[in-house]
Parts: sequence; C-alpha cells; structure tokens
Amino acid sequence: MNANRYWNWRIAVIASIAAPLSVLLHELAHVGALEFGGVAAHLRGFSMGMPIDYFWNFKGLENAKVHFGVPGSVFVLAALAGPITTLVIAYGGLLAYRRVPNTIFWASAFVAILLRMVGVTLNMPRFIDGSMDTSDEAIAAHFMEAPLSSFYWPSLLVGYLCIFLLFKTIEREKRISFALSAFIGGAVGYFSIDTLANLLIFKPEVWVR
Repeated sequence: MNANRYWNWRIAVIASIAAPLSVLLHELAHVGALEFGGVAAHLRGFSMGMPIDYFWNFKGLENAKVHFGVPGSVFVLAALAGPITTLVIAYGGLLAYRRVPNTIFWASAFVAILLRMVGVTLNMPRFIDGSMDTSDEAIAAHFMEAPLSSFYWPSLLVGYLCIFLLFKTIEREKRISFALSAFIGGAVGYFSIDTLANLLIFKPEVWVR
C-alpha cells in the first residue's frame, strides 16, 4: 500500500495551524461587528465571540439588544460576519491557489471551509425541526424576522461549492491524501488549541453556556 496516496504530512501540518486561526478570525469577526454596532463584546472562549454577560442564542441576544439599546440589525450583521469571514478565507485561498499553486493556500482554504461545513451540516436536524437558536445563520434570520432557514441553505450551498471547487483544482490522485490529511490535521490542531486555550486562558467555566 502506498501511504502517500492517503496521507500528506505537509498538508496535515499546514491544516493543523490554519484551522484554529480560521476559527479565531471567525469569532473575532463576531466581536468586531458587535463592538462596531455599539455592543460590548469579547471572546468568552477560544471559539466563543459574544456580547459580554450574554450568551450567543436568541434569548441572550434579545436581552443584549435591550440592554445596549441597539437595533436588531446589529445582531444580523454580527451573526453573518463570522460566516462571511470564513468564506473570504476559503474562496480567497482558492483564488490564491489557482494563481500560485502553493499548498499553504489550498490547505488553509480547505480546512477553514470543511470544518465550518461539518458544523453547519450537523445543525441540519435542528433547522428542520425549528429548534435551532444558537447558529450564526439562525440568529441572523431571527433578528431579520425571516424564516429560520433563510441563511442556512444558501450557506450550505456556497460552502460545499467551495469544497467542490477546491477538489477540482488538484490532481485526481492527490485528492484523497490532501482531503484526509487536511481534515485530520485540522481537527487535531483546532481541538488541541481550543482545549488548551480554554483551560489555560479562558478557564473551564467557558463550557457552561
């Protein structure tokens, strides 16, 4: 068996670094948009950008809206800022790789959008039964007074389209090793940094939502 057909250490290492960075940028986009809109915000955990003293769900943000006296549009923009940032990283990496075929661009783009799509896809049952109240897409729809799934299905479409296009940019024989290495390396890198940061910097209480 040719191990290189299923594994690429360079891709795995790049993805292990890019994954936590892309998640952090996603969360900082939430924080920045909230602050710009007049809502005091912070990183409650490594992957938890939200208003200070309020949780990232319908109830918490409705209370924050009243407390800070801001319009619902602030939370629409803040909710969408994270996914848009991830899409910029992913599509930006795709375009950069097409221009300069450096695997740093491909691995960074692929792991950013793949981890995002895994999370979004796992939320599907709660969007279908109407119980979702914590995802970025649901929060944006809630504060626009739009149907719950208004941003969900477009988000899935645009995300998986990016994954498809990234696959198409590399040689067929490399697709399995690149994708598997990026996914495993990215997952290990993200969960390791997330856990360490929450234990050593943000403290264990960040897991209490």
